[in-house]
Amino acid sequence: MTVDVTVAIPTYGRPESLAQTIDSLVESIDDDLGVELLVVDQSDGPVEEHAGARKRLCDRYRHFQVDPPSLTAARNFALAHATGPIIVFLDDDVHVGPGLLPGFREAFADSRVGAVAGRVVTPGAGLSDGPYRLLPYGASRGGFDVDAPGPVYTVQGCNMALRSAAVRQVGGFDTVYAGNALREETDLCRRLHRAGWELRYTPEAQVTHLHAPSGGCRGDRPLSEQAQLYHNEVVFFLRQRQRVWLAPFLGYLLVHHVLDPEAVRGGRAPHRGAAYLRGVARGLVNAWRPPPPTVARVRQ
Repeated sequence: MTVDVTVAIPTYGRPESLAQTIDSLVESIDDDLGVELLVVDQSDGPVEEHAGARKRLCDRYRHFQVDPPSLTAARNFALAHATGPIIVFLDDDVHVGPGLLPGFREAFADSRVGAVAGRVVTPGAGLSDGPYRLLPYGASRGGFDVDAPGPVYTVQGCNMALRSAAVRQVGGFDTVYAGNALREETDLCRRLHRAGWELRYTPEAQVTHLHAPSGGCRGDRPLSEQAQLYHNEVVFFLRQRQRVWLAPFLGYLLVHHVLDPEAVRGGRAPHRGAAYLRGVARGLVNAWRPPPPTVARVRQ
């Protein structure tokens, strides 16, 4: 069968939620759609293949175990091994809705489209206040749980579809976005936009994001106490935004994360302040350097 869509799931340390994600994906696949599944596993320990995926997809299911752990490198690895013209990236802690793959495939019927954001439902949260947008000084508004389709500024990594050829054209994912990899997909989308590709949102391609409590690339500390958060934000801002907003942007990061009232009351502001200083300093340097040559390789 010809591969119409490649689904790629980077994973790290979440075998149970990964199995549930694959279960929901396998149940959603229609017989008339050629689907390939690539699991890019950066976890320690032996590979645990999914019996249901192997039975349903046969040799179109491949489970790779790679080093070193890096979300952006894992995405580039999947892109290099994908055979479908469309590649869908899912997090390893989502539940796939039945319209996911048909919804993405329909959106790519327009040859001008290079990336499509799917709907992301978070249990307990209401609808987003409009589509996701990024303000000049760095704050974000809206989200990816809205009813109406339309153009978007970026996609969200836990449920996004990309035209494989377009992503290869602009050089893939930038491995400078390490750790939590915040802004990696937004950086890619801005490069796609400059190359002339359109970015769309479709509510039919829906997942429920379950937010697994451990594993993944979040680290063992709150995000606001990780220097990589500030590093990635600064790198993205200097590469993709108007630098006249740099001072307000740095002030926004300081007030929003470090001086958050709850963090101040809880005595966490000094920890966040140290991460802020380290991250901003590294970001100011790395924004002007070529990305590090981080390449995911199959574990021997």
